[in-house]
Amino acid sequence: SRFLVMLAAGAISMAGVEVVGEPLPLRVAFRDFVERRRANPNLSLLDYLELQAKTELSLVLPKNFLRKAIENGQAVLLLDGLDEVGSPEHRVAMRDLVAGFCASYQNLPVLVTSRIAGYHDASLEFLTLPGFVRGQPFVIAPFLQLVLEKFDDHDLRTFVAHWYSVQEPADPVARD
Repeated sequence: SRFLVMLAAGAISMAGVEVVGEPLPLRVAFRDFVERRRANPNLSLLDYLELQAKTELSLVLPKNFLRKAIENGQAVLLLDGLDEVGSPEHRVAMRDLVAGFCASYQNLPVLVTSRIAGYHDASLEFLTLPGFVRGQPFVIAPFLQLVLEKFDDHDLRTFVAHWYSVQEPADPVARD
């Protein structure tokens, strides 16, 4: 998902992928969010994003900055590692929290990553169906499920070469 954040931020480009506009990429690692919620069970995803900006990026954002960017479709949310949440019940709870968030902010593109093993316990496919959040009807669409194919040796070498050309653009020794 860090690669996708860099792509969304325009720091890198990828053949066949066009980022429209200049979205604000927001990344949340599920395991970090869940850890914060242990101390504060009422912590919302939006509150966590604001806390993350303050503590991890040392940013003091104007009041409602993130909420407005999210409401106006000026951001993209990358939620990483649904499979790392813990038990199947916790993954389902986190999936439902994401569904509620998506229903509240329907202009926000959301990408959720998960390994296959943990995904089937808390599939997001239901998001294409009409439903209710807090008594309000919602339909979340479009939903697209993608599965990455396994890398062969050539794919792996190509990926690693491209990744380190981005990570170490000025240092050929570190790149090698």
